Amino acid sequence: MNKKEVVYLVLTDAVGSSELDNRLDPIEWRKCAFKNQLGCLLSSNSNSLALKSVGDALFVIYEVNGNKSKEDKIVKEILYCVWKAFERTKNDDAFKIPIRCAIHRITDHKKGDGIARDLESLQTSGDKSHLVEALKKDIFGKEVNRAARILSLVHNPTILVSEAIVNMINPNANKIALDFKPIEFKYNNQRLIFHSPVPVLYMKGVFNLDEVKPVFDSDRHILAKILS
Repeated sequence: MNKKEVVYLVLTDAVGSSELDNRLDPIEWRKCAFKNQLGCLLSSNSNSLALKSVGDALFVIYEVNGNKSKEDKIVKEILYCVWKAFERTKNDDAFKIPIRCAIHRITDHKKGDGIARDLESLQTSGDKSHLVEALKKDIFGKEVNRAARILSLVHNPTILVSEAIVNMINPNANKIALDFKPIEFKYNNQRLIFHSPVPVLYMKGVFNLDEVKPVFDSDRHILAKILS
């Protein structure tokens, strides 16, 4: 069954985990990374539907129910929480762990209830209850896959937002003739700026993924930073 409510997907992943494993205790740095990220991501007042991890990656789903003005407030809170998780993990006193993030707004997806029901009927040995419960809260669909592919475009410590979020906060973004479309807002008396770069073109279907080769090699390409 298609669900039309708005959800925000936040995907985070450690950058250079092999190098981190060679330099740091593999368990301790992951504990630190997850603690810093979860402490921030789950501090949002928004309704967190689901949370799962795959290796070093976290996948957080926020459901948004309400009108445009309410969503506008919630998305800024989510972005701020992601930025806070990004900064806290990267600048931790004990372990300085670089992470990359992707954030995407979705209005068309499918819940995992049907998959979970089918699994419940399987007559197999072993404990499948945890998987079944997780699937009930999970979401699937092409927009979910697209969010994951946005993350795959980020190869260094960066926060990348999709065009859907740029347009949510700044409806006039399409009129800006820049490769990097900025969105700025204030939250907790701080002014933040995020950017949506090359994947804006990919999201419109202008390019195939193989043709998109974004380069993040200067301060201009740091996609999440706080302005004094």
